[in-house]
Amino acid sequence: MPIHSSSEEQFLKKLTELTEANLTNEQFGVSELAREMNMSRSNLHRKVIFTTKTSVSQFIRQHRLKRAMEMLQQTALTVSEVAYQVGFGSVTYFTKCFHDYFGFPPGKVGANNLTEHNCDEEIVDVNCIRCGKHIQEGENPEENPIPKRKQFKAIVLFITLLALISATTLYLAFKPFSIRQKQLEKTIAVLPFIDYSPNKGNSYIVNGLHEEILDKLAKIKDLKVKSHTAVEKFKDSKLSLGDIGKALKVNYILEGSGQKIQDKIRLRLQLIETGTGNHLWSKPFEEEVIDENIFKLQEDVALSVAEELKAIITPEEKKEVAKRHTENLTAYNLYLQSIEYLELASYNTNYGSKEINDLIMKAKQLLKQAIKLDPSFTDAYVRLGHIYIAMLSSDWNIDTSEQYLDSGITMVNKALFYDDKNGVAFGLQGQYYLRKGMYKEAKMAFAKSEQIEMAKMEDWSKYETYFWRHSAFNEYHQALENFYKFRELKPEEVIILPGTLNCVYTNLSKAGYPETAKKCLKEILDFDNDSVLYFRRSLETEMYAGNFDAAIGFGLECYRLDSVSFRNIYYLSRIYLYARDYSNAYKYLLVFENGIKKLNLVIPHLPEDWGYIYLMNNKTNEAKDQFKLRAKELQREIELNRHEAQEYYAQFHLATVFTPPPP
Repeated sequence: MPIHSSSEEQFLKKLTELTEANLTNEQFGVSELAREMNMSRSNLHRKVIFTTKTSVSQFIRQHRLKRAMEMLQQTALTVSEVAYQVGFGSVTYFTKCFHDYFGFPPGKVGANNLTEHNCDEEIVDVNCIRCGKHIQEGENPEENPIPKRKQFKAIVLFITLLALISATTLYLAFKPFSIRQKQLEKTIAVLPFIDYSPNKGNSYIVNGLHEEILDKLAKIKDLKVKSHTAVEKFKDSKLSLGDIGKALKVNYILEGSGQKIQDKIRLRLQLIETGTGNHLWSKPFEEEVIDENIFKLQEDVALSVAEELKAIITPEEKKEVAKRHTENLTAYNLYLQSIEYLELASYNTNYGSKEINDLIMKAKQLLKQAIKLDPSFTDAYVRLGHIYIAMLSSDWNIDTSEQYLDSGITMVNKALFYDDKNGVAFGLQGQYYLRKGMYKEAKMAFAKSEQIEMAKMEDWSKYETYFWRHSAFNEYHQALENFYKFRELKPEEVIILPGTLNCVYTNLSKAGYPETAKKCLKEILDFDNDSVLYFRRSLETEMYAGNFDAAIGFGLECYRLDSVSFRNIYYLSRIYLYARDYSNAYKYLLVFENGIKKLNLVIPHLPEDWGYIYLMNNKTNEAKDQFKLRAKELQREIELNRHEAQEYYAQFHLATVFTPPPP
């Protein structure tokens, strides 16, 4: 779970209070909550997803469902009455949402509907759901005598069950023994561990343990291990393990909890067969180790699971399982903390924002400290190379971008020096060459990466990799072909994230499929509820199609929702220019400039469009200054001959700067 500061706790408290105050109001949604919080929808969404890793609409719905559970347990209200009390206008929709969240329909919660069961685990109502059983505490059968009609039905049911049991016993007695003992396929999911550490600042330790154990199990080819992405959605899930097993299509689940207290780590795990609910280990795997033994603990868990499932492990695989990131514990802890920050950044859809940049910079600093403690820390070099090449090198300033690329390839080369079979490092090397416009070298590096990494991938995952590769080289049709193959073959539990959908949208737009691109935008909106991004992308689609009036409409909606975003102001000014509404183009150019001056910011890279806006509004001197600055930037891009210069036709843009049309 994310580490919440006191300000974040206050933010969450206010969200909860406002949602509770409007519990019965069916119309209370994202827009209403944003208004009550005095925030724009997009800013509210970004902060909620950053703090809770859920969208605003999910936050509201989950609060309603939790309150519904309390009402059903503590009152005599019917399901319909509770649905309306918590703001659902449709009982059918309420029932569906309730079942999706808790794993069973609301009708099974009421005082008269719960059936008493024996349960080996703690007897608590909602918290006992995972074992698939429900207990009504304090129920006294004598206080609720069964009517005679129900007694008669019970007798008939008992006789029927007895007959079925007898028939089943005879069937099993004569069924071939080999069929009864048919071995289950070794498919397993490692659910996110529950963190019971008293200091929530140590959550990265327990999260890191989960990641490492999952990764080590994945190195054993005889096991089919669900990915981190697949299991993450079941974090804090109220579904039973049987239902989670069905959803993930696995026969085994490893679940558990951990805690860090001072210099000790305590881990408690259970290996469960999902079809029967049987615990495969005679007792839970429990270990309490000092920090220095954390690496041995990860290895022991992986090997214990493999042994219980009778998985075949080759000597090479055993060597890989025993492999450690580093022998330096402090460096390892810094590495885990950096991953926590990078994961938080991945949940924030506001690409390029200060929030994301701050998280990336924190991760970068932690990785540099880790490398200082262990100069041979391969994985830290790879992560740092990824930050420089994939995250920071898109800086508007071309010289700053070059510095980041150079730093990134230095990290990648260090990683390959210590591990010349690191597929991820070769992939980053390919990205570096691509950005530098060295396409032949890029394809060779990507081929090396795929040769190493593909052996570990399932077929559907390979198509996803091909999609990204073709997208990188602007091979739009091949990229889309592989994406649709990936979507067809991927397991249901694998979620297509907004970043992937954004790339699909770009491929569709550039390949000449504007209507399909619009449908893709709707998918992104449904996922992250970021209406500003949706309108901005819609503006681009209409602008490239020449529908300037529609594009202006989307631009104004972006500006209405978030008037402080420089990107929104820039797009609005630009589309007015293309629509030849020069006065409005200039109006929003001034809004942009005043905002920059007010915040004392420097924007080193602006397109020649702004020179034309000045020119068309008779601001000749300003136009000359803008064209001069832009010409210098384009000449530098052409000199470096990077991917951006070749892909975005820097020579053509430079020609338009030198020969602007007359007013």
